[in-house]
Amino acid sequence: ADLHTSSFAQLLLANVVSRPGWLAAQKEAIVPMYRERCVALADALDEALGERIAFHRPDGGMFLWSEFPDTGELLARAVAEGVAFVPGSAFTIDQRPDSKARFSYSTLGPDQLREAAQRLARAATQR
Repeated sequence: ADLHTSSFAQLLLANVVSRPGWLAAQKEAIVPMYRERCVALADALDEALGERIAFHRPDGGMFLWSEFPDTGELLARAVAEGVAFVPGSAFTIDQRPDSKARFSYSTLGPDQLREAAQRLARAATQR
């Protein structure tokens, strides 16, 4: 919990982001990178899981939401395979298990995302 971010850190950040052109340059670099990662993950999920998973290809952001049977049970098997996701129930008030899952593509490169999809597919075939 952060009751107050350091005033010095806030000042440093304000100085950086207020520089003319800084934000535009960041967007120019980051948007294509996230787009490439998003496409890599979506294509890999399609290839590895096919009709066993349903999702909308996002237009932006850092997460891909999906529908996948038994996300609660699947998560434990996925972790055993070295990959994880956040069950949709983590974003609800009642935390009841559901078929939703959120995948992040913000920190991994395309090859790593393809490997993650393959690991998830292995976990999905286990019982």
